[in-house]
Amino acid sequence: MCEKLGPATVPREATPGLRPVMEIADVDSELIDWSATRREQIEKALEGITDQSVREHGRLPGERVRRGLGWWAAQDTRREKKPLKPLEMLRAWWRASALLRFGKQMVRRPAGAVPGCGGR
Repeated sequence: MCEKLGPATVPREATPGLRPVMEIADVDSELIDWSATRREQIEKALEGITDQSVREHGRLPGERVRRGLGWWAAQDTRREKKPLKPLEMLRAWWRASALLRFGKQMVRRPAGAVPGCGGR
């Protein structure tokens, strides 16, 4: 996609202390947060699993254990697969949902945006 369309990308620190992720530059962070409900579910579950780990072991988990706890949180919050919907139906729903949430505001390219996909 990046080679064919050539979108501008910017690094974003998704998780404090970990390496940044590359995102398409023209996408507002509020829009990303609006569409990242799964991530919110995982973070909430991870908080509970981490608290339980601290109670059991008497200390915060290290990075390797945190990754494992993150995997468990993702598994615990995974919903059953739904039947597939036609792409046009999904696009219409996404568009209507975004317009209801954000209106027709314009998005500007952030400072520091570079063409390509972060050197990948």
